[in-house]
Amino acid sequence: MKRKFAIWTTTILAISINLFPFPVQATKSDRETLTSQVIERDREIQSNWYLFTSMAGKLQVEMPGIPTQFSEEQSLNDRTFQWNLAEVLIPTQTQSQLKRGAYYLVGYTDLAEDYLRATGKDEVFDAQAKYIFEEIFRQGETPKFREQKKVTKDDIEGKVYIGEAFDKNLILVFYLVDRRLYLNFSITDNQADLERFFSSFYVLEN
Repeated sequence: MKRKFAIWTTTILAISINLFPFPVQATKSDRETLTSQVIERDREIQSNWYLFTSMAGKLQVEMPGIPTQFSEEQSLNDRTFQWNLAEVLIPTQTQSQLKRGAYYLVGYTDLAEDYLRATGKDEVFDAQAKYIFEEIFRQGETPKFREQKKVTKDDIEGKVYIGEAFDKNLILVFYLVDRRLYLNFSITDNQADLERFFSSFYVLEN
């Protein structure tokens, strides 16, 4: 499934946070039915951690539920990036909006060689992080940026961005392996789940 890159513009306020709001032609009854189905589905999986593996992306991570997988195109700085992503939303009780739940996302995109030659690693990370924070802001939420720092995991260099959004912790981590850019992203106030999600991420060997 291919979608226009809109993680940060449509998931924030969409009822199901499945990256796109309901179709324009959907009736109120349709919306209520779909919302109920999403809530019941997520209630079933929210207590079950799932080991997600992408052989194509050569990544593995534990997620608090069975993720929804999709691809999206992102336009940034006159470049187009094809992202392959997997997300999990955990709603709270009858509310499935992000403001009352938690959100986890992992993904990857392959960068063009000429882009990497012209752009430093930090610039790649910073541009993506800036894009995410700005898109959240455009949705009416004001994310608070706290700090950024370089990280290393299994000898893979990356960068973490820490902030707040929707009264929760916002953690964003990028890793670069050759031309492949990896993304780990979460908005949650559950510290234990946050640590489990990020610590369980691995790039698989060839």
